[in-house]
Amino acid sequence: MTSSYRNLLFQQKGASLLELTLTIFILVLLLTLTQVDYSTTYHRAKIQTQQIFHTLQFARLEAIKRNQVIAVCGTSDFEHCTTDWSKGYMVFIFNRSQHLQNQILRKERPFFKGSLHSKKRLFFAFRGDGYSLSRGSIYVGSPYQYRILIADSGRARIESQHHGEKKHALPTRL
Repeated sequence: MTSSYRNLLFQQKGASLLELTLTIFILVLLLTLTQVDYSTTYHRAKIQTQQIFHTLQFARLEAIKRNQVIAVCGTSDFEHCTTDWSKGYMVFIFNRSQHLQNQILRKERPFFKGSLHSKKRLFFAFRGDGYSLSRGSIYVGSPYQYRILIADSGRARIESQHHGEKKHALPTRL
């Protein structure tokens, strides 16, 4: 009779307080690590957006200073323009003539590897009076967290999108 009583004691039907506490601790730890990863990605996208914004500002000011057309485009080899800005982007003096070599003023590598592109525009160019020859957007993040909008006036602004709602993230303007 004592052996059946012992077997009854060791046959538990449920979890102990220690097991529940350990499970909750592991879940909280995993959720915290996930939040930190999202926060880091968001912060990197913000820094990348500001870097591109300042590159556009540099290009516009160079166009005014030199009274020439200055262009900015995404590139993978720093020789040809692409709509994918994730491998790099460059600022150069835009020459329509095939005989003249475009002079590169600045080469930039992205701050982090991530989605960075302009959907339809191969490049953005600024005239000598600061106006843009092509308006459009550059998207940072996937799905985009930030968007840099370039207006006809040559001014740019940054918008952010979080969980489907649009916000003017950074009040900086060109």
